[in-house]
Amino acid sequence: GELLETTCGDGHPVLPTLLFHVELRDEPGTIGYWKLSDGPIASGSYEAGAFRFEDATQHVGVDATDGHPGCVVERREVIEGALVQGVTHDGAVGGADAGVPHDGGDAGEPRDGFDGTTTVRITPTAGSECSLLLQPQGGAFPALPCGFSYRLRGTRLEEPLW
Repeated sequence: GELLETTCGDGHPVLPTLLFHVELRDEPGTIGYWKLSDGPIASGSYEAGAFRFEDATQHVGVDATDGHPGCVVERREVIEGALVQGVTHDGAVGGADAGVPHDGGDAGEPRDGFDGTTTVRITPTAGSECSLLLQPQGGAFPALPCGFSYRLRGTRLEEPLW
């Protein structure tokens, strides 16, 4: 993945590029699966070559002090993209029919990669006191909520990774 933007500053450090392996499965018209080798399976939607996965977790950012509730932030990630044809080994997308979903018929070529984005938003939960996480109070975040996003490109591997 290639970093597109970040508004989280040092509160959530990001790398300029990411390299990881993922298993992307589809059952057309129903559920898709996005699975990292060491992570959970995220289920989502897959239809006409497009996919969407969403996952949210909550994290305690600051312990409760002086009777104030601690800060709880939600980290929500949305992965969206499409299967594409003509992906080169370096992840570039090309070809006259790039991005055209495979229709499952004999005339279409199976897709050999995907192109998409992952967007992460970090948001305080309702009722959380998160001012200590902000830079003016000595924290690392310039502001909350904040977020970051990456452009994702993938190539199909013939052999399973795991």
